Parts: sequence; C-alpha cells; structure tokens
Amino acid sequence: MLTRCCNALVSLSVKARVITRPILLLGIISFFADVASDMLYPIWPLYLTTTLGASMVALGLTEGLADLIAGVLKIYAGRWSDRLGKRRVFVFWGYMIAAVAKPLTGMSTHWLQALFGRGLDRMGKGLRTAPRDALLADWSPPDQLGRVFGFHRGMDTAGATLGPLLTLLILFLVPGMPLSQLFIWALIPGLIAAFLVLKVPEKKPLALPANQQPLKESLSRFPPQFYFYLFVWTLFSVANSSDVFLLLRVQEIGGDQTAVILCYCFYNLVYALLSYPAGKLSDSWSREKVFGIGLLIFAGLYGIFAVTHSWTGILIGLFFYGIFSAATDGVGKALIVSVAPKEQKATAIGLFVGFSGLSSLTASVLCGWIWDRWGSFWAFGLSSGLALAAALVFFILLAKKGSGSGNFWKLENKASQS
Repeated sequence: MLTRCCNALVSLSVKARVITRPILLLGIISFFADVASDMLYPIWPLYLTTTLGASMVALGLTEGLADLIAGVLKIYAGRWSDRLGKRRVFVFWGYMIAAVAKPLTGMSTHWLQALFGRGLDRMGKGLRTAPRDALLADWSPPDQLGRVFGFHRGMDTAGATLGPLLTLLILFLVPGMPLSQLFIWALIPGLIAAFLVLKVPEKKPLALPANQQPLKESLSRFPPQFYFYLFVWTLFSVANSSDVFLLLRVQEIGGDQTAVILCYCFYNLVYALLSYPAGKLSDSWSREKVFGIGLLIFAGLYGIFAVTHSWTGILIGLFFYGIFSAATDGVGKALIVSVAPKEQKATAIGLFVGFSGLSSLTASVLCGWIWDRWGSFWAFGLSSGLALAAALVFFILLAKKGSGSGNFWKLENKASQS
C-alpha cells in the first residue's frame, strides 16, 4: 500500500514543471526520515535530563558533539561524493545508520551511552546530507533552485510535524509507556526512508578533473562569493544552538511533556507551510535578501525567548522561528549551489552545512554553560546579539556589492569573468 501511495504521488508530480519524479521521491524519503527523528526530538531533552539524569552542560555537550560528528562527516561525504561521481550510496547508508541508531539510544542507562547513540544517528545525517542535496541540485533547473529546496524542506518538515503527533498518540494509547520504548517505534519510518532511496534514479554527476585534484587546489576554484556566504553562515551558527534549548524554555515556563511536543509541532507546521513560498520568493526576488531577513528574524525571536514569561511570547517566538527556518535553510543551500562550480556541488553543500555543524558545537556547549550559571535570559540574549552581528555583516557587504565598491566584490567579478 505504501508503494502504491508513493507511486500515485510520483505520477502526479511528473506533470509538474519543477517537482519532477526524483525530487518528489527525495521529498517523500525526507518526510519518513523526519517522522522517525522528530518522534523523538521533542522528548530528547526530557529523556536525557529526567530519565538519564544529565545536566544542562551534559545536554549541551551531547548536542554539540553530535553536531561536530555530523559537521565533519558532511564535509568529507560531500567531497567523496564528487570524487566518486556517486550520490545514492551515501544517501542510502546515511538513512540506514540513522534508523538503526535510534533503538540503540533507547537502550541507554546513562547519558554517556545515549551520547554514543546520538552520535551514531548524527553520523548517518552527516553521511547523507551533502550527497542528497547535491542529488536534488542535479535534478533541478538552475533558475528554480529555491523552489526545489523549499519544496524538499517543506516535505522534510511535514514529517517533523507528524512525528511528534505520533508520539502523543502512542503515549495516549499506552499510558505510562517509558520514553525509551518510543525509540524502538521510530525504527519503522526510518527503515522506510532508507529503502525508498533505492527507487531514486541517480543522475551521474560531471566527472571532471577538478574532482580528482587535492582538496586545497579544488577549493581554489570556488568564487569569493561562496566564501562570503560560508563565513556569514558559520559566524551566525555560533549563535544558533540546538533547538532542544527552545524546548527546555517551554518547560521552564511551566509546560509539561504534551505542551513541549505541541509547541514543537506548531513550529514545524509554520516551517513546512512557508518553505516552498520562501523558496519561490527567493527565486523571483532575491535569495540574498530573503536569507538576510531570516537572520534578522532569528535575532529578534531569540530576544523574545530571552525575556518572555508567557505562553503568548513563546508562541510568537516559535512562529517567527518557523519563518526564520523557511527563509534560511533551503534558501541558503540554493545560494551555495548557485555560486559553486557545477562539478563540485556536493563539496560546496558539505562545507556549508559542515562548518555550520562545527560552529553549533560551540553554540550548544556555550548555551548550556551560560544557562547553568546565569539562566536562560543570558543564554538567549547572547545568541540574539551574535545573530544580529552576523546579519549586519551580511547586509553591509551586500550594500557594498550593490554600490560596486569593495575589493571583495571586485575579486568576485574578476573570478566570474575568468
């Protein structure tokens, strides 16, 4: 029945101009993968701190190290994918490893054991992310990258909305179920995602000599504009700690387990509904401006989380967090792919998401440490200030680009003409 449903969706999409069969299949795969991941994500901080007795610093360390593992692998997996001219094998094993890691995490009796399971899960994410996004780009028209990545993030986030609702349903039907057993249930959609990858046709990437060069020489072919986007996103990511701290903020103002899950669903619903429109807007207006506005929104919403003591403030913050995610996630990848050498798309995406993950290690550990010592106000307030600084750097350099001034943009123009 699942196969028939997927085939029906695929047959409808073939008529679409942008969302072709491979793009839709990759969206369906991400939908099931995020059902699996987000069945667990909103209960993860509760499981770690309540069931396993971890501190805020331990929570930040766990999330930071998981991001570190994923970040390093994203960089190297993207490079390997371009060198070998293969995408699907990385995507399949990435989803498979993540699926198997979930029940292993649920068997933990100490937070250090959970750290191993979480690290294995992020290893799978690191292995698949850049090759999967490069596969999306391989099948995308260059002038519609924003739409394609927006559609994919929308499907991904639709799964992230359904996953927590399934968790609530299971907990309602089986009162008193230990949180650890939910990790076993998450194996099912995770395996569905992995095996659906085998249905995705692979469009052979360009096998050009640049892919066989040493990494240093290969990176010299990227234009200055690529490094500008990479620098700004890496700087911003130092402010962007793990989402688990937002969920703990919900708990801090009095939210129980159900409230935490519903708040997470609300955020994902906003994100899912706005991802495609944001991508479409970035294609027709400006990817840079949509992306930059997203950074400013983040600075504002983290300021709200720092000062609010009401449910109204929490819901407003989560609403704008959904807008931020829609404006930056898929749009950011479309920006990177649009300026990267066409034979090195996976390498470019790997660097973009990889450096973001490495910066998140600092962000999560710092946020947990500040929260433990001085409270959530200072943790969110500092993140808001850092995000505002990154947004200002982005817009200042964009203004110089628009006026034609600045050595940086002159270098870019020379590179584009060569």
